[in-house]
Amino acid sequence: MNTLLNITINNGAKEGLQNVHINELHNIPDYSVDLLTFSEINSLKHSSCEQALSLILNKIRPQKGVCVVEVVDMSAICNLYINKVMDSAEMSQTISPIQNVFGVSDIKSLLDKTNNMFAIIKIDKQTEHNKIAITIQRNAA
Repeated sequence: MNTLLNITINNGAKEGLQNVHINELHNIPDYSVDLLTFSEINSLKHSSCEQALSLILNKIRPQKGVCVVEVVDMSAICNLYINKVMDSAEMSQTISPIQNVFGVSDIKSLLDKTNNMFAIIKIDKQTEHNKIAITIQRNAA
């Protein structure tokens, strides 16, 4: 996977690192990040989402480290169009960068495969941006 990810990392020496190329993640030790924000997962090809998210989750610290994944709220976008709040041109512009509809259920399915290593601790709808923020925490080892 050769792509630039919209990721913000906050931990000591790497404070405020943003827009990380996925290959740079290998330089960050596993279990070392306190807060990692991953937005625009929906701009990746669906086949790359699970791989990218797995790699990112390995970077967060046990117990206190969290990862916030922002996904597009497709139902909110569709409702804006259905309720005529958004016209077809706006709808096309809004959905054009979306490569997949990787969402909350996909993230839950991925976490189910980790033998309870991670848990979703918060799901927050961000209505002004038509996104859903999913906060994931690494459980104690």
